[in-house]
Amino acid sequence: MSQSPGKGEKVKRHSTVEVVLSTGEEAKSTKVPFVIGQDESDAEAAIKAANLVVVKGDPQYSDSVEEGKVISVEPGEGTEVDEGSEVTIVVSLGSQPATVPSIEGKSQSEAESALAAAGLQGSASEEYSDSVAAGIVISQGTASGKQVSKGATVSYVVSKGPKLKVTTVPNILSSNKTTAEKLLQQAGLTAEYLGEDYSDNYPKGQVFYQSVSAGTQVEEGTSIQYMVSKGQVQPSDPSGEDSIGRGGVKTESSNICRVRSSKVLPDSTT
Repeated sequence: MSQSPGKGEKVKRHSTVEVVLSTGEEAKSTKVPFVIGQDESDAEAAIKAANLVVVKGDPQYSDSVEEGKVISVEPGEGTEVDEGSEVTIVVSLGSQPATVPSIEGKSQSEAESALAAAGLQGSASEEYSDSVAAGIVISQGTASGKQVSKGATVSYVVSKGPKLKVTTVPNILSSNKTTAEKLLQQAGLTAEYLGEDYSDNYPKGQVFYQSVSAGTQVEEGTSIQYMVSKGQVQPSDPSGEDSIGRGGVKTESSNICRVRSSKVLPDSTT
């Protein structure tokens, strides 16, 4: 563009001549637009409109930026750069997926730990089961191995064990042994015969004692003990005197205690 000394001037040999060269038209500057959070297509259009070149970086997972929107830009937003400079954008893939673990057959606490380790939440419900022990997971709402968003909720069902079945204890007093056992069996109960003993209130052959009162609600399969009357106590001395003294036969009252296997069983009169 210019030189010194100028053209045509006389100078000594080996003198220095300064020359100024042109670098062309001065570059124009622009600023990186604000595109974070925008859709990828909108961000590209904004960058191109600023006379900049779009470069796509590797997409990344993000828990805070929706899939398809810009996570970051380099150089940063608002930075002054020369027109034609490259601007790299990184687009979100959305939340990183989580793999649902298998929790069937685990205890509830084990299931919750497994879900938490996978970045998931659990939602438990309960139901009765004849085949799965109480406290164990019967089923899960989302199949194991499935990919879901982190933080998603996986529902599952925990066993309450077998449903309690109740029945009403029948009245077997005054029944004979055969009838008593049949009544108990029909009620879903287990008959436990304790043997015979004397009773002032029930004739020989009739049930005079049952361990659980009639009308009581109990679980099916409960054992009901019973005893059969041998009739009234008979005098031991034909003369009419007992071993205690004169005055006739000593008889047992209705409050007589029935003893078997170290158990004291009161006579039932109702």
